[in-house]
This record gives sequence, C-alpha cells and structure tokens, in this order.
Amino acid sequence: PFILLFLSFSLSFFKHKLLGVLISGIIFLFFVFKIDFKTDKGMDYKNAMVFIKAIKKENDLMIVKTKDIQPLFSYYYDKDYFKLQKKELPPSENVIFCNSWSDVTVDLNKYNRVIVIDSFDDLNPNEMDFVSQLSLLRKKKASVNFYEDIKISFYN
Repeated sequence: PFILLFLSFSLSFFKHKLLGVLISGIIFLFFVFKIDFKTDKGMDYKNAMVFIKAIKKENDLMIVKTKDIQPLFSYYYDKDYFKLQKKELPPSENVIFCNSWSDVTVDLNKYNRVIVIDSFDDLNPNEMDFVSQLSLLRKKKASVNFYEDIKISFYN
C-alpha cells in the first residue's frame, strides 16, 4: 500500500493530471489482485478452550505449557480476565502453568485425569523430559491437535 501511495503522489506532479490518474489506476489494478487478505491462524486457542471447557471435569488437572501462553489461555478460559484486569485466573488448584517438569509441584494422585495443553511443543527443549516424567506417573490415553501449535493430551 505504501508504494501505491508513493507512486500516486509522484505522478501527481505530472503536467497532465489525467495521465497520472491513469497510471496510478493501472498500478493499483495490477497490485490489488496480488494482495492476500486471508491470514492463516497458527493457533486456534478459542476453539481449543471451547473443547476443553466442554470435556473437563472438576477433578481434572490442566497443565498449560508454556508460561508465555498464560494471558492467552486465561483470556479464553475466563472471558473477564482482561476486562476486570485480573492478574491471575480465579483461584483454582486444577490449572497450572509450567515450562518444564520441575515446575509441576502438585500431587497428580489427587486428580482423576491430567490434561496437558502444549503450545509450541516442538520448540520446547524440555519436552522429552516432561513427557517421560509424566508417563512414569500416568498413561497417555489420547491426543488432539488444534492447528499446528496446540496439542491437547489426556493422561489417566
């Protein structure tokens, strides 16, 4: 868009205004069909949270990896998160945010099921350690992918 404005402005200095408008129109038509207005979503956190809210139970533990995703998760998990300028989710023992297995400090035996929400799991250097440590305590039942960067895993 900037180049179109720049060219149009430059052409406005022509002696014959109709020629400038004609050249600007041709350039505009050439570039307008090359613009891609679709933006691919890398993550679909909204639908992921709708899915999680529909299947979660009170005795489930949700582990959200990584801590960088906390505001995004919190917004879709609790719609009043930003509106009320909350610093944290409502006090809940069954939602924890972590970057590695050492951040998980709760007793997993208190919960019937563990739901792990991975964001960018391929880029996490601690991913293999996390999965192996959790697999020692719980058996993985299923995994669901939402777009490329969200994976939801269920452990019983």
